[in-house]
Amino acid sequence: MMSAARTLLYGYSALLQFLFLMPVSAQHATPAAKSNEVSDSLNEIVVTSTRIRNANFEAPTPVQEISIEMIDQRGTTNVADIINEMPAFTGTLTPSSTTLNSRQNGVNAVDLRGLGANRNLVLLNGRRAAPFDEFGDVDLNAVPALAINRVEVVTGGASAAWGSAAISGVVNLIYDEKLDRLKLNVQYGESGKSDAGNVRVSAAWGSKISDDRGHVLIAADYDDDKGVPLASARGWQRRSPGLMANPADTGPNDGIPQFIIRDNSVLFLASPNGITLPGADATSNLEFFPDGAARPRALGENLGGVLMTGGSGSRLGDQGALVVPTRRFNLLAAAHLDVSNRLTLFGEASFAESKSRGVLVPPFTFGDVVIQPDNAYLPANIAALSEPFVLFRTFEEISPIGSVSKN
Repeated sequence: MMSAARTLLYGYSALLQFLFLMPVSAQHATPAAKSNEVSDSLNEIVVTSTRIRNANFEAPTPVQEISIEMIDQRGTTNVADIINEMPAFTGTLTPSSTTLNSRQNGVNAVDLRGLGANRNLVLLNGRRAAPFDEFGDVDLNAVPALAINRVEVVTGGASAAWGSAAISGVVNLIYDEKLDRLKLNVQYGESGKSDAGNVRVSAAWGSKISDDRGHVLIAADYDDDKGVPLASARGWQRRSPGLMANPADTGPNDGIPQFIIRDNSVLFLASPNGITLPGADATSNLEFFPDGAARPRALGENLGGVLMTGGSGSRLGDQGALVVPTRRFNLLAAAHLDVSNRLTLFGEASFAESKSRGVLVPPFTFGDVVIQPDNAYLPANIAALSEPFVLFRTFEEISPIGSVSKN
């Protein structure tokens, strides 16, 4: 009985398959009869889907793009200025962040994710840009802004393709290889305080060659940024703000800031008059005034750092620069020619020069000078102590220590 039932079931199944497949076969019969007529016009087969999965066919790479329209709207004199406005970038090396650097003053580099300017790879038209120092940093002062068509930023997965130089990502500055005219740009600007004047003159010319099989691009940029050479030009600096340890901080993860900003912050280690540090000796905590007298030094609140709030001390920030004055000039020439579908010739040449002069701090001596008791210029009350002492002083009567960078 079971064998008969199974045979009957198979029979019904075969009958159902025949009934369902019969119309399909009938429909396919007509195109098959005409296949000879359309075979001559069938030149291409397009596969719209496949069940074969291969992860190598897709490479999700996050890319951010800055267009030439955005650069023109911002009116920036350097392409690095608009790149550093993106949230993923940190202004580590800029004219306003290198004011206290003894080198790299006025440099305009890009730093992706704050890992360092030498941890992101900078490309010019898809090719590695030459670094300007031994650390591998690329100064974008050397790139004419009008020569750029767009900027592409790869923010992840770039090191797999470009190596360890692209740990944090890749910044690709792409030239305008479709420019077929002359562009001129002259601009001047200054701050609301009537300083920080900036003059920029730039030009770019491009032309198609060899029946649109090639292109020539020439661009130049001159920029003279006066900067803000003295921080005392701003009222907030004249309040002498300083970053100090927060006495209310109890440790990590307590929700209390580790540091606070306080006005009237001065240097604990020295003053323009010359001091001795607090101690147990008779010559401790003295200040030598211009009238020739030596009196106990007025101390402010010291929270354990090199600064204190109030008291007698040097104000180092007054003579520093807020924005380092920078003057730069660059020239770029690039050309390419499509010789065939598989061969393209290209050439690039560039010249760039950047100069900056910054002001750091006044000259100082922090314990390097020992005053002997037989010094003829000592006040009588100090000479009577017959004890040598160590002097701490900032020499604000002479020009401050500066730095000059030339790239």
